[in-house]
Amino acid sequence: MTSAYQHQLVQQLRAAEDELGHRRRQVAELADELTATRARVIRSRTAWWSACRRAADYRASLDHTIAAAERGSDDLARIAHDQLTRAEQAEVCIAAVRALAADMRTWCSPHGIAVDYADRIDEVLDRTTP
Repeated sequence: MTSAYQHQLVQQLRAAEDELGHRRRQVAELADELTATRARVIRSRTAWWSACRRAADYRASLDHTIAAAERGSDDLARIAHDQLTRAEQAEVCIAAVRALAADMRTWCSPHGIAVDYADRIDEVLDRTTP
């Protein structure tokens, strides 16, 4: 082998070594980028799952709140219905007492006591406070 040929082979070998070193650095950089990307994906996935769990917890809490509000609403509706029924019954009773007082005015009683009692009943019924 000639020295020029050997010199050329040495230069090619050095160039190949340089190219190999360059490729190794590129591979190392790509490996670092891949590792960083993988870490970001894992963080993103973890954040996504965490958000999903929080959303599911919020949904369950919201469902519980809605159910409690519906139960409360049903209770309030029942109470309001009961109060309305009692008020209607009281109005019927008051109307019956007023009719009795009106009828008492026609009764024959000594010294007009029936009329006096009828007036007292109307007076009590007309008061706004007990």
